[in-house]
Amino acid sequence: MTADISFYESRSEEVSDLIKVKEKADRRISALRLIFFLLSAVSLICGKVFGRNIILFVLAGILFVIFMGLCIYHGKIKNELLFLQTKKEVTDLYLSRIYGCFDELKDKGTEFSDNKHDYATDLDLFGERSLFALYNISETGYGRNMFSRFLKGKDDIPEKAQDMVKDLLPRKDLLIDYQATAKIIKMDRYKNALADFSDRKKDIGSKKRLLYKALPCLWIVPVIMAVMGLDIAGAAVSVILLIDLVVWSLISAEYKEDLSKTQWISEHAEALTKLYTLLEKEEFKDPSVKELVSKGAGEGGKVSSFLKEISGACNLCSLRSQPIFALILNAVFPFDLFCADRIFRMAVKYGDNYKRSSEALPLIEALMCAAVPGLISKNSTFPEFIEDNGNISSQAYFKGQDICHPLLDPAKCVSNSIELSGNTALITGSNMSGKTTLIRTVGTMCVLAYMGSPVPASSVLMGRMKIVSSMRIVDSIEENMSTFKAELVRIGRIVEVSRENRPMLFLIDEIFRGTNSKDRTDGAMKVLEILDKSYITGLMTTHDYELCDKVSQTLRSIVYYHFSEKYNDNSIIFDYKLHHGISHESNAAFLMKLVGIE
Repeated sequence: MTADISFYESRSEEVSDLIKVKEKADRRISALRLIFFLLSAVSLICGKVFGRNIILFVLAGILFVIFMGLCIYHGKIKNELLFLQTKKEVTDLYLSRIYGCFDELKDKGTEFSDNKHDYATDLDLFGERSLFALYNISETGYGRNMFSRFLKGKDDIPEKAQDMVKDLLPRKDLLIDYQATAKIIKMDRYKNALADFSDRKKDIGSKKRLLYKALPCLWIVPVIMAVMGLDIAGAAVSVILLIDLVVWSLISAEYKEDLSKTQWISEHAEALTKLYTLLEKEEFKDPSVKELVSKGAGEGGKVSSFLKEISGACNLCSLRSQPIFALILNAVFPFDLFCADRIFRMAVKYGDNYKRSSEALPLIEALMCAAVPGLISKNSTFPEFIEDNGNISSQAYFKGQDICHPLLDPAKCVSNSIELSGNTALITGSNMSGKTTLIRTVGTMCVLAYMGSPVPASSVLMGRMKIVSSMRIVDSIEENMSTFKAELVRIGRIVEVSRENRPMLFLIDEIFRGTNSKDRTDGAMKVLEILDKSYITGLMTTHDYELCDKVSQTLRSIVYYHFSEKYNDNSIIFDYKLHHGISHESNAAFLMKLVGIE
């Protein structure tokens, strides 16, 4: 698979052309609105000036009706224009991802950062230039949160995630339209509204239900009195109004808080309806995706159907949002009691349905994000996994052909190939030659693969391993921790996981750099001996050539790779290609010379 730049460029141009058409229509309708409003006003004034001319009054009314129609149509045009403008923005962001323009990607996911996670910081999951920034296309809070859990390797990832991503991957227009729709509706403003609604398993009771059904029947009395010509018909009306108002003040007050939230419930349900309508129109092939889209819908139904019903019920309740209107409605009959009964019945009827569907949508959005690597990578493929035959040692395997780090400039990224099989790769080479980037690339391949994503490579075959790393080590004043102690904590975590008797991939960059050379060599040797297990594989970069010599005499599971470079008078030329064997080169002296340190 390759990034389909032409699709996004052509789609961006198409949307731009549609925006121009809509902007022209917007200006035209805006002008017509003004014209018809002024004509209506002039006709009305002239009708009064020329002796209450009925023809001019009728004309003013017709013109005002046309003005109102134009207002409604203008609102529709504005909504369509907003959607197109947002769609253009979303489409252009795909191009920014393809070209590696991280400045355009504003959602960094920094709130999900976790320095204590086994690899989140080391593999740039969150932050300015991160996997989250590059791949996240979710606009809802729960979708973003679920994608962060995918990246962290949590248990939320579906077992058949890769098959589900394969079904989503070719649906480029759906991904764009879904993100644009979610971006406009800004669901996070009322994200808990429906969740609260689904828990409202209340009941006003049979007596109150009978009350709001019986009280409207009282209006038959003044009607009969009026027909009979009795003068007390007006007094009967006053008595009924008073009864309704007393009922409203004494009984309905207890439901005031519930009824006040119906607007948010309605808006949330309406927003979700738009998203589910998009999904339900799509003819998905993967049964797991189909199941997610219909989760909570009921037998043969659609999630959007019951969401519309909830929204409609709450919209009716919103008629009482204006105090004067609420007074009039409740004076006629117990409107608040009727509304409370309706929303409580709706909560009982659809509360569990919503809870099931609310579990599905975050997964769908996270899977959409997981499909993005296949849409924007220069070259990508779906990784294959070693079949689990009960032998945990067989899972400690990674073979990547032409693997690339997705966060590097696509125009400059150099691919490499490497194979690990229950052994440790010691990576040597000069500063800035590519050692750390390589081990980050291997770790990133695994992170993407385990959440069902395609990976930037020609081919990848791997086992399912627990990832742990020790790379970016920083001290902590708050925790009274030196750099060396912080690294010991990280290495200690790797050792701890190694004793869990499960397949593991470890990534260590320059082990024990914060201590003297002898302690570093001895400590590194001890760690490698602990990790020398058939169900563990990993990569370690080092400048410690004494360690390489010691390891070669003691451990058989070590393989050696290195990076090299060339020099001219004023610069170093790196090829960033991985080679077999050990490098004893160092460019430190040359680099110091370049900055004036002889």
